[in-house]
This record gives sequence, structure tokens and C-alpha cells, in this order.
Amino acid sequence: MMKIEIDIEELKRLKLTPSNYIFLYIHKIRGFEEAFEICGDDLSNLEDRGYVKIAPDKIILRNKAIELFNTVNEDDFKVIKLGSRKVRVSDDIIKLVGEYRSLFPKNILSGGYPVRGNQAACFVRMRDFKVNHPEVTNEQIIKATKEYVNERRMNNYTYMKTANYFIYKDSESMLLSYIENIDDMEETSSNGTNENTI
Repeated sequence: MMKIEIDIEELKRLKLTPSNYIFLYIHKIRGFEEAFEICGDDLSNLEDRGYVKIAPDKIILRNKAIELFNTVNEDDFKVIKLGSRKVRVSDDIIKLVGEYRSLFPKNILSGGYPVRGNQAACFVRMRDFKVNHPEVTNEQIIKATKEYVNERRMNNYTYMKTANYFIYKDSESMLLSYIENIDDMEETSSNGTNENTI
């Protein structure tokens, strides 16, 4: 059974209801669907206050919500400078992004920018991606990225997205699309194999 401690005075300061706080917390550790099932009645005030972005089929945590729960286990986080801001990312994200960016070729430009993208931006977008999609493993991310990079290589890297925009651009994730597509193809292949063995 999950137990959540709530500091009422802190909620007053943040102008959050207990239900809002629980929704944000469960979204962060368990994902959107479970959070919405438990306490997703009225989330418009969270969007108004900049904690979430409400899309037609999902609710995305914004940095303000993510940072709300990044006060624990400080030793597990490193401070990354992103422009004038400083953000915290975990060692796991730093390691993942290092492997992820290495899949993108060096000295290749897209729209005038290196396709490996901005490292700090990749840290933040990958952190947000993992928060919004806790069911996705690092292995799935690397596999989907290899698939995308190989496709672009076959087309001389034309119209290739930079590493940070492949994760997220305008709240849409091409990375997630590739992960879902690979999962669908593997499921189809598995079903076909099972049918042939009957």
C-alpha cells in the first residue's frame, strides 16, 4: 500500500489541494493513467498554475511539477545549467543521454544545427520524457533511437531531427512514436509466430 505524507502548510503556500498534490505525485512515479484514475476529476487549475499541460489524450507534467518532487535524494541529482536556468537531473538520465546522443552522427547538420543537439536540452527533455512515460525502459529508448538514426542514414540524414527535438518538440514525441511502432511490430510478429505453431 502506498503512503503519501502531505504538508498542509506547504500545500497552502503552493496553492494546491491535497487531491492535486496526490495526482502530481502519482503521475510522476506511476504514470498518467493511474493518477487520473485515482484523482483526475478537475485538473484545470493545475494547468492554469503551470503544473501540467492538458492534451486531448494525456496530461503532461511541466517542469514546475517535476521540480516539486525533486527535493528528495539530493545526492542522486546533478545540477545542469540550461541557459540562465539551473535544473537537476539524475545520474541515470545523464548516463542514458550520453549513450543516446552518441547514436546521432557527428558533423551532420539539420536546419543548420548539429543533429546531436544540445546536451543540456537533452538532459531536461529526457528527464521529462521518463517522468511522463515511466513504463518505457532505457533499452526501448536506445532501440527506437537506433531505428530512427538508421532510417535517416539510408536517406543521407535529410530532414533529420536533432537529438533534443526527437525526444520532444511542442509536447509531441517522435521518440515515443517509434517506441510504440516497434512494440506493435514485435507484437504482430509474435502473434504470427504463435498462429503458425498451432
